[in-house]
Formats: sequence, structure tokens, C-alpha cells
Amino acid sequence: MKHISYIPESTVGGRSGCRKAAEAIEAWVDQLDPKEGAMMKLYLRGGGFTEIGQLCGTRPENVARRVQKVITRVAAAKFCQQNRTSFSRSELAITKYYFLRGMTIRQISAIKHQPYKTVNKIVLGVKEKMELLRK
Repeated sequence: MKHISYIPESTVGGRSGCRKAAEAIEAWVDQLDPKEGAMMKLYLRGGGFTEIGQLCGTRPENVARRVQKVITRVAAAKFCQQNRTSFSRSELAITKYYFLRGMTIRQISAIKHQPYKTVNKIVLGVKEKMELLRK
């Protein structure tokens, strides 16, 4: 299971880097998809991947991968909010859908009533701005 080597099960109860990152985004959990939010709440309360997997009806490896993806997405959304003066209102709205809710560009374009290419261009632009701001 090379994919989850960055979040070993043995560190779930401890203070691993992933655990610290997850705790830093605890306030954002309520804005997630309900299924992801419930999974993250279990994780933040010290639940192991095996335990969460049993409750969610999935394998522990999938839980670990999902937790990592959610942490990455929420960290990106948090970064955009902290640097909101660098982004337009529409960019911030789209980042909320894309990063926090984990929606696809096609889903966002349907909700925002904008062409797919426009939303895709905004997402790519936001990712570029994030890279520049991190340097």
C-alpha cells in the first residue's frame, strides 16, 4: 500500500503531520460534503482508519486516501480565504465549490451557469495564483 505510506495507521492517535493539518482545518469540516464531514469528524476525534472504514463500509486504505485528499482540498480553500484580496469574488466562489465541496468543474459550471471552459480557466488561474503566492 504505497499510496497511504504518508499517513500510517500507527500515528492516528499521535501527533503526526497529517493529524496536525487535520486539526488546523477542523473549523472547515462543517462546510464539507456530509459524508466527508462525518468521516473527518471521526478522524479528528481519534478514530483509526480501520474503525472508520468499518463504519463507512469501505477499506482502511480508501479511508486514508480520502482523508488525505480532504485535508489537501481544505488547506487549499483555507489558503485562498486567507489571501482573498488576491482573488476575485467569482474565483473565491468557485474555489469553495472546487476545493471544499470537492465538486467537478462540470458540476460547478452547471450550478454557476457558466461554460465549462470558463470555470476550468478560473480553476487553473486560481491554482497558478496559489503557486505564486506560496513562493
